Amino acid sequence: VNDAPSAVTLSVSSVLESQVANPRYLVGTLTVIDQDQDDSHAFSIQPAGLAEVDGSNLYFLQPLDFETQPVVSITLTVTDVDDPQAGSLVETLTLFVLDVNEPPASLTIGGIDVAAANLAVDEGTAGTPTPTLIDLGMLRAIDQDVNDQPTAVRPFPFTLQLQATSHPAFSLTTR
Repeated sequence: VNDAPSAVTLSVSSVLESQVANPRYLVGTLTVIDQDQDDSHAFSIQPAGLAEVDGSNLYFLQPLDFETQPVVSITLTVTDVDDPQAGSLVETLTLFVLDVNEPPASLTIGGIDVAAANLAVDEGTAGTPTPTLIDLGMLRAIDQDVNDQPTAVRPFPFTLQLQATSHPAFSLTTR
């Protein structure tokens, strides 16, 4: 008598967020417990499109985001390929998504996105010199990581530095 698989385990219980799925990334190895040791197994996964099994490896097809979903559950249906009539096992696997410190999502000056900004400084007209210090505006960074949000203790929890190719007249100051 051919028996259905009795358990399935995954070699890991957590996965890093923001892993590039190009087109997929390895999460871990699945082990099927089956009384019939020589049986081969087929897998189906819910929710569809999140992951796939190739051999005994589980792959995710899209990056995970700790900030929006710190825990991910997938339901595996394991079927005995040699005798589908033997039955299937349905098992839910839970993975903890580990936070990764990501760079700020945007940087603004005076409410304008720096990447899209076309900042210009009036050089003055003949006989009217330009002031030596021009304030372009308040620099703000938006970061999706909860631990990188401004607080009373750390009002600006980022490090800013000018590139070596920046004009020498340009500087950053704090208020």
